[in-house]
Amino acid sequence: MVRNLRNHVANSGFTRVDLLVAISMLGVLAMLTMPLLGSNQTETSSTICLANKRQLMRAFAAYTTDNEERMPGAYHGGDTNPNSAERWVEGWLDWNTGSANTNTLYLTSARYAQLAPYVKSNRFIFKCPSDIYLSAQQKRIGWRERVRSYSGNLAVGEGNAESGPWNAQYAHVKKTTDFNIPAPSEVYVFLDEHPDSLNDPGFFSPVGGPGAFSMVDVPASFHDGGNVLSFADGSVALHRWKSALRTTKVTTTSLALPPSSSMQTDLLYLYQHTPRLH
Repeated sequence: MVRNLRNHVANSGFTRVDLLVAISMLGVLAMLTMPLLGSNQTETSSTICLANKRQLMRAFAAYTTDNEERMPGAYHGGDTNPNSAERWVEGWLDWNTGSANTNTLYLTSARYAQLAPYVKSNRFIFKCPSDIYLSAQQKRIGWRERVRSYSGNLAVGEGNAESGPWNAQYAHVKKTTDFNIPAPSEVYVFLDEHPDSLNDPGFFSPVGGPGAFSMVDVPASFHDGGNVLSFADGSVALHRWKSALRTTKVTTTSLALPPSSSMQTDLLYLYQHTPRLH
């Protein structure tokens, strides 16, 4: 049988050298294909995230139409806990095993979320597909994801922005008719928040001034060093960071950031896209 097999290989003209060459070629093709697959996955994630933000902004616009141009609220701190105050969504997220990390009712029930009647119970539009992060203890109990990746600009809509780190130059706009500087097309409403920074559903823009900004909340860089933002005119865009924000790591334990001095270009961008008095 062995002799017959050798004769078959010899007669077929396919030698051991040919086999090694074929394996090598497959290896080269795999190496060439892997970056393309990674690129396609990034593009798919960005496309889904852009679609999510568009749906949120359609819900946002419908809400303002039904409520005399008042915009949904974003709250921070203890006021994020379920109570009678109105806000776009509720729930405090962290790396522990609290129920708010997985409770979709805080996103899709009208009891808790102002946008709930307008999103048709679609819990998926609050989550970026690139946000796959869980802490070790969350994985141990079988969790597959946390329910939210997005936060709302605390300077837009009803809320308690002034009780936190707040720039004196910022304007807290509560109705669509309040926009002045900049125009609605230049004011971000929702963005992806860095998983280690994500907690309440509100996002603070940087405080301080050009060249000396600092921040409390940190935007994510899920999309090839970028972030999908939605704007008050209903538009959405993928904005790629230009500084150290591009490569900020996720620890699933605590926020580890480079010095603020290395991120001034991007902090200026967020400042410029926040409502201001002048």
